[in-house]
Amino acid sequence: MSLATDLLEGIVVESRTKSLTGPLFYSDKTYPDREEYFHAAIHCDLSLNALATYHVIGIAVGITRMALAVIHTIGHSFAALVTFDKGHCFHVAKGACEFLRGFIESIPFVGRKFATWYYEHGMWWMIKIYNPNAPDSLDLHTNHWSYLKQRRPTAYVVA
Repeated sequence: MSLATDLLEGIVVESRTKSLTGPLFYSDKTYPDREEYFHAAIHCDLSLNALATYHVIGIAVGITRMALAVIHTIGHSFAALVTFDKGHCFHVAKGACEFLRGFIESIPFVGRKFATWYYEHGMWWMIKIYNPNAPDSLDLHTNHWSYLKQRRPTAYVVA
């Protein structure tokens, strides 16, 4: 497959390079701990993905996502220059993807449709950073990307 096709379907980059914010501001789907989820009286999803589906608030979320993406991209760009770790370059690319997502979300009406569709059907936006030393809930849910490695090997990149 071509790089463009892989990006549209989503790629996973295995990198041990850490981010200060971790997955906090990424648009990757999160799966709550089952024990925690079942014992909670009310489950309220306050992630950026969920908030982006609401009118007016969604526009603010899109703008916030763009601002966070700029901070994330600048931080990893600087870290790449200092450490010469190519994993930071993939984080920069992920930041650019998040900026694009925020831009789409900040568009009235179209952004809400996109955010709602993504919240219901999407798992990650264009690039997923996978740290095998610290897997997140999506990594665990997908069994550490074993199916993707077999089905679409060009979409799995080791940094």
